[in-house]
Amino acid sequence: MFGRVRCNSPLETTDPSPISQQAPSAAASHLLSVHSRRAYQLPPPEYFFPPPTQVCGQSFYANLINHKKELECREQLIHPCSVKCLSDQFRLQFILFSGEEFDMAWTAIISPVLVLWFASLCKVFHESLSSSKAAFLNDGAHPRRRNVLLVIAHPDDESMFFAPVINYLISRDHNLHILCMSTGNADGMGSLRKEELYLASAVLKIPAQQVKTLDHPDLQDGFGKAWNWNLLASIIEEETRTHSVDLIITFDNYGISGHCNHCDVHQGVRKLLQDASGRHLEAWEIVSPNIVRKYIGPVDIWLSILFSRLKKDGQSYCLLNLDLRKSYAAMAQHSSQWVWFRKLFVTFSSCTYVSTLKKIE
Repeated sequence: MFGRVRCNSPLETTDPSPISQQAPSAAASHLLSVHSRRAYQLPPPEYFFPPPTQVCGQSFYANLINHKKELECREQLIHPCSVKCLSDQFRLQFILFSGEEFDMAWTAIISPVLVLWFASLCKVFHESLSSSKAAFLNDGAHPRRRNVLLVIAHPDDESMFFAPVINYLISRDHNLHILCMSTGNADGMGSLRKEELYLASAVLKIPAQQVKTLDHPDLQDGFGKAWNWNLLASIIEEETRTHSVDLIITFDNYGISGHCNHCDVHQGVRKLLQDASGRHLEAWEIVSPNIVRKYIGPVDIWLSILFSRLKKDGQSYCLLNLDLRKSYAAMAQHSSQWVWFRKLFVTFSSCTYVSTLKKIE
């Protein structure tokens, strides 16, 4: 009645209890321990204890063989060499992908900028070859010659910030004087910088007798040295009376670079206008561009032209530089200041290519 259960395997049992409740033999335990150590985890119970409906030998050993194959595949996938190879391959693909995408993105950004830069330069050169349509100081078919005083703070301001204005005034045959409030002696090179201003003025076609540089003890170059506005106003007024000046051009209240001496010069001119309200004396300031427009080079000419045309009240004018080569040559005369970062500034600064003048009220 209770017979032996024959299994299709070398393992036999005399226990009539169900197969699922029997412990595996020593050989099976050895196989289990080997595979467990290899995978560091036991396979599911059904691999070792098949349901009672299955034949013991076929189910048990078939599951062991399948599990062994699975472990071998898993070990092959996570082998350190395989991981390194996969990692290196992924890194190489990522580098190649990133490099190609970066080059494409860089090209997509740079190409329009270069095209716009080239078009802007063409616009500037076209204006220099043709008669300018700017109406600044243009009173009709026969505009009168004006006596203009350019008030600056340091030598090199005239070439670095006012080149478009100077070239325009000289091309219209106006009588231009330059009043420089200091020798720029912050680094002990005041005498040299004074001579450099005369050399630059000669390049800009301004006679040496119409250039004046001060060396006042209360008007010394320096970021932390404030200048007295009343003193500035009195000096400027004396200069205007000496040369019968009826128009002044200077910095605005920010001074383009934010230098305190530039700002003080502006306030000195304002003080003069307040004190000399009875005289027919007008003053114009060069508008400081924001940080973005300041360093986009000739591209800013389009924005400057647009904004000047939107304001048709006669209080703002846009002047393009009519001679870029002359401007660079004039700035190069300031050899003590002609260092690499100023060369970059002159190249990329919009002040080299265009100036916007606004009337000081």
